[in-house]
Amino acid sequence: MYKEAEANVHNAEGLRLSKKMFDEAVKNGDKKAQCIALAVQVKHYGIDAKNKSLFDKTVENMKQLAKVFGYTQYYYFALRMDILHDIAQNRMFQALRKAETMHKEAISDNNSYGIYYSLKNLGNIYSHRRNNKLALESFKKAFDYHVANLPDQDLGDITRPYTECLIKEKYYSEAENICTRTIKETKSDDSKLLAMFDRAKIYFLQKDKRKFDKEYSNITARQNKLTLAKNYTGKANELEAYRNLLEGNTDEALKYAERISRPDVKLNMLLEISKQRNDWKQAYKYHTRLNRFNDSTFYTIHDNDIAEINAQMGYDKLQNEKMKVEMQNAMFEQQRLQQKILAEKEHAEKQKIMLENAELEAQKMKANISMHESEKVMHQMFNEQQIMKFEADKNRTRTKVLLSGVAIMILIVFIIYLLNRKRLREKTLKVLQAKNNELVIARNEAETANNMKTKFIQNMSHEIRTPLNSIVGFSQLLLQQEMELSDKEKAKFGVIINNNTELLMTLINDILKISELESNNYQLTFAKHKCNEMMAMAVNTVIHRKPENVKLYSTSEVDDDYEFVTDAKRLDQVFINMLTNAEKYTEQGEIRLHCSTTENPGKLTFSVTDTGVGIPPEEAETIFDRFKKLDDFKQGVGLGLNICRLIAEKLSGEIFVDTAYTQGARFVLVLPTDIQPTAMPAN
Repeated sequence: MYKEAEANVHNAEGLRLSKKMFDEAVKNGDKKAQCIALAVQVKHYGIDAKNKSLFDKTVENMKQLAKVFGYTQYYYFALRMDILHDIAQNRMFQALRKAETMHKEAISDNNSYGIYYSLKNLGNIYSHRRNNKLALESFKKAFDYHVANLPDQDLGDITRPYTECLIKEKYYSEAENICTRTIKETKSDDSKLLAMFDRAKIYFLQKDKRKFDKEYSNITARQNKLTLAKNYTGKANELEAYRNLLEGNTDEALKYAERISRPDVKLNMLLEISKQRNDWKQAYKYHTRLNRFNDSTFYTIHDNDIAEINAQMGYDKLQNEKMKVEMQNAMFEQQRLQQKILAEKEHAEKQKIMLENAELEAQKMKANISMHESEKVMHQMFNEQQIMKFEADKNRTRTKVLLSGVAIMILIVFIIYLLNRKRLREKTLKVLQAKNNELVIARNEAETANNMKTKFIQNMSHEIRTPLNSIVGFSQLLLQQEMELSDKEKAKFGVIINNNTELLMTLINDILKISELESNNYQLTFAKHKCNEMMAMAVNTVIHRKPENVKLYSTSEVDDDYEFVTDAKRLDQVFINMLTNAEKYTEQGEIRLHCSTTENPGKLTFSVTDTGVGIPPEEAETIFDRFKKLDDFKQGVGLGLNICRLIAEKLSGEIFVDTAYTQGARFVLVLPTDIQPTAMPAN
């Protein structure tokens, strides 16, 4: 019956079977079966947000029964489902408090199930709130705890969210290790296949086609053997899109991308396709849509957090009002006791008067009776007097005790009220301060990213338009047959078209170079190269672009056969960028590329010295910033020197402006000479 109810948990039949199962379990006294039946009901009500009252009632009932019956795992199952329901409804603040409480209770009970799922839920909550640092910490703790304490359970349960978070942060190596371990250790075919999908995604992001093709073949072979492959249509479409992108077939990749159901995954895929097509306008549109989608989810969570905080503050306010009413009741009780004490005091005064009257009466009787009877009566009166005094003292003592008790009770209530009020204020301030800090950080990051994006698009639009206009204009002139152009004019136009084509290619290469340098796929290949030969090649590459009145040459303090270990391709890029920059700002004089071993002993010092306009000392550091240009009217995006600095850092060197040189500008590149000739990743 349980299997049938579980299979129909999404519909009314599953609910009916679970209730029937619960009734039979109660009848047979089967406590565990009662918990299992309630678990099915919790799943059923949790699917539809309209059933929240029934869901909350069933969760509470399951928690109570599990505690009474001693089945703590089902108690923590109910807590887990309650938290997942809040996450699904974007009630992250409430879910976070419940997850933290669940974690504390599970540790106190030493319950492995509760500890693991509380850590996993914390990771999911932090991930939804875009706090990937805390999310990774929680997922790692959950993963390590699962490995150490839950060896019989499916490892893929934690692998999927953990790997997704690692990929977001671009920790590809660690994510690959997690997937590989899951494939080896899990017994679930589902989990193995999903881990293989994630590993293929990692290889795609690393642009490692060889590993991707191997993983693709393994997935295809496994899918053909498993009947459950139909459940992974979305993953399969994503995989096919990756494969076609790596093969350069963007049209086929687009077909599979359109079939992906998850909006964020689909937009990411369309963004990658547009980038590969160099369709930057479309890429910008998809990037904007992706940001809006992510921001809409984030702001929904934020609004729900604010609403929950306000609700909590309203509840605390009601508690304060309740305490005020209790204080007023205590004061009324004190007044009533005071009135009672006054009444008893008046009664004591009356008794005193009666006692005095009795004494007078005794004196009167003493005069009328005999001595013997008088003594007897006096003795009796004395006893009565002592009894009345004892009663009066007793009443006074009781009154003092009552007053002291009331005063102490009022003092305790007042102290509790003050402590609760102070704790509430501190708690509220901490929550609001933390929320404000998160919002300020998120806003600043968004503004910075938006400004960078706007500046980049503006610069690119301006810099690309200028050479394109020249190319198109002079090409049209060459194609117009009615214009009789001489061979000299045609050659001149061809040179102009060629120069602008080279400029356009330089702009695009700079953008691609920045992207490559900032990715985790950038690799350096260190080998021995001849120093003077590399310098000569760089000079020959750019000499055709120098002004007519400028002399461009290279000098060196080392012999022609001197070799050192470096990445020739990357160093050549630095030389070319520095020489090109010097050519832009030098109209006459000379430009010299020089190599020195004495300026910085133990290292190689390369310098590009020109007789141009020079660089102000106050801008000697900012000149290496991205998009920074001394003269906005000069062609270029302002990326060349920024690329030089990035490459210099990856070559374990440094680049700077020599502010002591005043005859123009002098750029200095210092590189170590102790690097071993081996291939190593830049990161």
